[in-house]
Amino acid sequence: MEVHRHPGTPLVGDECLAVIVRTPAGARTRAHIRVAATVGRRRLGLIPYRADLPAAPRTLTVRG
Repeated sequence: MEVHRHPGTPLVGDECLAVIVRTPAGARTRAHIRVAATVGRRRLGLIPYRADLPAAPRTLTVRG
């Protein structure tokens, strides 16, 4: 999945993402989440630069 800004609306600050998972009642469910980002901006409005944020893996166990 990729997240892009819409024309006229910048991506600034935190962005919320959600996922819905259906599992049997009482089942243990584990999610492995990996998030990374590439940020492109212009310094002083003139000089373009990019910053790559490395993937940060996380594991989440959900009990229903």
